[in-house]
Amino acid sequence: MSINRPLTQVQPYWNNSTAIRQEIQRFESVHPSIYAIYDLIESIPDPILGQQIRDNVVCIEESVICPGKFS
Repeated sequence: MSINRPLTQVQPYWNNSTAIRQEIQRFESVHPSIYAIYDLIESIPDPILGQQIRDNVVCIEESVICPGKFS
């Protein structure tokens, strides 16, 4: 593999790399809050209500982590 590739060949890799880094940063910014919600759900004395809230959080989590995949 040559190091001296034309810019047109390097650009797609740069765009993908940037997009991946941005997605990782977005996930990391949301991740602690999701776990905090799960911790709070554990303190709900009504198990049915807790499960309903947990199910909704899972839907939110999936839409945040994989936007468009679950719609």
